[in-house]
Amino acid sequence: MKSPVFYILALFFLGSCTEKIELDLDNTTPEIIIEGSISNYFDNHRVTITKSQGYYNSNLPEPVENAKVQIISQQDTFNLFEVSEGVYVTGNLRGVPGNTYTLMVNIDDNIFTAQSTMPPEPVIDSIKFRKNEDELRVFDVLLYTQEPPEDNYYYWGLMKDYYPVTTSLDKLRFANDDLINGNYLSGLKAQAIEAEPGSRVTLIMASIPEDYFNYCLAILKETKFSDSPFEPAPANPETNIKGGALGFFHAYAETTMTRIVRSIY
Repeated sequence: MKSPVFYILALFFLGSCTEKIELDLDNTTPEIIIEGSISNYFDNHRVTITKSQGYYNSNLPEPVENAKVQIISQQDTFNLFEVSEGVYVTGNLRGVPGNTYTLMVNIDDNIFTAQSTMPPEPVIDSIKFRKNEDELRVFDVLLYTQEPPEDNYYYWGLMKDYYPVTTSLDKLRFANDDLINGNYLSGLKAQAIEAEPGSRVTLIMASIPEDYFNYCLAILKETKFSDSPFEPAPANPETNIKGGALGFFHAYAETTMTRIVRSIY
């Protein structure tokens, strides 16, 4: 790891929990934006394709229809089908940690590609709940697990009573393992949730690639933390899409654990 900083931001999934972001705010020429992911969960993995809007354009991003979209691994080629305007899905399948996945998009004979290797699946030994000292009805979600010795990048999300809670980028929490590499995490505060005794809370822990971790932090820096009227318009986060498009494609591995909030300590 390059920087001795352990990021825990009260902030973003992945995948399926991302929010729409207008990336190129000061460019009047529309550009293609491709956002997609594949995980180790059996799911319809999604790729969305839109065109960027200008900074002062209040319209929704224009979807890009009738593209040819494929995700290619060492073993298979998956042809995605368009389920709504600009939204393409794989059909139910499960990605494999350690596999490298290539996204290929053909839009009017313009080819865009991206590649990502799925990290190992993280492990959760257990989770516990602790009453937050500052906020009424809020519980800290404490994580217990062995952190692997390799360089790792994470985000944590939440569900309550099986409904997603962290449905946008700024509600997830991100971390690298600079200060915890190879250590046992005994009660690390991974998330916080408003709940009551009897609520079923699910912690989602995802391992993500380093370049996607940096991409998400760049978006948050330009949006969540840029509230001064004197700051310049946000710059485009660095993309891994080749061929002239913006956005990002990533493979990630996640695991979950559900517990009932029973007591306060």
